[in-house]
Amino acid sequence: MAISNKNCQRQNVWELQYGNNGEEYKINPCTGEVRMKRTVEVFEGDMVLSLEQRQAQMRYKELEEQRKRRRDLSRPHGDHFFIESHQEFSGLTAPNVARLVFLGTFAGYDNGLRKTQKTILRKADLPEVLNISKSLANNFIKETCPTYITVKDDGQLFINPSFFIKGKLPKGGSFYRVYRKWIRKLYDETPKSRHKHLGYIFEVLPFVNIQFNIICHNPKETDLNLIEPMTLDELCEKIGYNKTNRHRLLKAYNEIQFQIDGRRERFLSIVSNGIIKDSGKSKMFVNPSVLYSGSEPESVKILGQF
Repeated sequence: MAISNKNCQRQNVWELQYGNNGEEYKINPCTGEVRMKRTVEVFEGDMVLSLEQRQAQMRYKELEEQRKRRRDLSRPHGDHFFIESHQEFSGLTAPNVARLVFLGTFAGYDNGLRKTQKTILRKADLPEVLNISKSLANNFIKETCPTYITVKDDGQLFINPSFFIKGKLPKGGSFYRVYRKWIRKLYDETPKSRHKHLGYIFEVLPFVNIQFNIICHNPKETDLNLIEPMTLDELCEKIGYNKTNRHRLLKAYNEIQFQIDGRRERFLSIVSNGIIKDSGKSKMFVNPSVLYSGSEPESVKILGQF
């Protein structure tokens, strides 16, 4: 009979016992676990591990597999930075939200923006880098400084690490990985007139499900069957878009595509559940190659039909 843990101070103590036929076995008086004596043959020089050593090896292997899975999540899409999941980009127009996220791909570990590893990105470079006019670049700086962007005396730009994180994450919180290569491809291949449509989706990041990238009302839910999708009509309300024109929004997102690994994919996939797609009842999936927080991007690709 096992001794209660309250009265057993050392649970890794084994007592040698003998059965009715003289066979030896060990019993743990704290847990009641029994270990029978076994005789095995091994070759000279072979290593024999105890049960505790084998269990320790298994635990180590599990930890290594977990680390590998985390590394593998990032490798297919390359370099990335992080955005907190509750980020709403308040105070910015939708086109400038898209431009700001795009600029995040130029941030170094010191939060300074660089066109290349050796070339600083300065305020004067914004029209060229963002592919906009000087007046729009000035408007962008006016909206984003100093909350999101800081301009140094020499014109160098720094991005606020409270919103865009490169490197080690702080403890706690939930973050999306934003992939540098595909954000740039998406931005460059999207007509300037539709950059606002990219910004609309970044504005609703707090509603993007952390595992399935569905825009929904319960973004922390990891059971697909329990997710409450946000409809196209509800998205229109969130971004201040006239619901009667939702067919235009639907058309825009169907046309916003970018080249990824030799094929064209949509940034936002609107999947019908058997009714007409512009009825306001469809599910919306954000492409996990652009941003993702979960561990199963291929499942999202299948569900979203990008």
